Amino acid sequence: MDRKDPNTLLAYQRAEHERAEKLGRIASWVDYPIMIVAVADVLFSSHSISIAIVGLLLGIGRYLSIFSSGQSQAVAERARRSVVLQNGLGIELSGKAFTDLYSAFSASEESASKHFDPDYYDSQQERGPTRLAELLEESVFWSKNLCKTASFWAGVKFFLALLILIVSLLLVASEGGETARVLAPQVFCIVIATLVTGGLFARAVVFGLTATQLDDIEGRVPSGSDSLEAILPVFEDYNAVIQAAPVIPSKFYRMKRDTLNELWRDRKGR
Repeated sequence: MDRKDPNTLLAYQRAEHERAEKLGRIASWVDYPIMIVAVADVLFSSHSISIAIVGLLLGIGRYLSIFSSGQSQAVAERARRSVVLQNGLGIELSGKAFTDLYSAFSASEESASKHFDPDYYDSQQERGPTRLAELLEESVFWSKNLCKTASFWAGVKFFLALLILIVSLLLVASEGGETARVLAPQVFCIVIATLVTGGLFARAVVFGLTATQLDDIEGRVPSGSDSLEAILPVFEDYNAVIQAAPVIPSKFYRMKRDTLNELWRDRKGR
């Protein structure tokens, strides 16, 4: 692929985002095993220490996955900002910015080639402020609706984890006369499970708040404007909100793609 082509940078950005999502998905898969370990540590108290070690290893794996996902997401966000400016205004990356960005990608050229799509954006405007405004409007529209969906399902996952945590606490409370050797690993596993449950709650809240902020930004997008002075402050606000948000799982994009595409076309009269 020609790295001078803005669509190539878009392909790398999407591949890097996919890598961040996959790593985040690994952490998500570990959530419920950690919760199950907390219950198992109470039910099988004779193996309490061994089960607690499993819980510790799962917790470490979850942390490493989240950390690596955040690293890839940070690179993907840098690329996303450049992609919008290149596709919207035709602004090319300088030599150093170009090499720094491409060297920061963990995604391979092979994985990026799978995401190469010159028709990714729906805008039919020529490059310039008006096109940037339309790309921004389209991005905000998609991000807002996907964050709403992600918030709902993160909330569902939180309530399931909370239910498992409550069961674990009730089981520990019902076990009388346990020795410190048995009780300590049980408490340790419950602490880890509590942290996971709290993380799920925070994720649901952050997605919900992000959707609310994006709804406000969407109302401020100067659609059809040719004034950079009016567009750039909104563009910076959008970047700040999206950069602070968790990775939106692509399964929600696939789930809502047809509906949102139809709504967007109706909105733009196409």
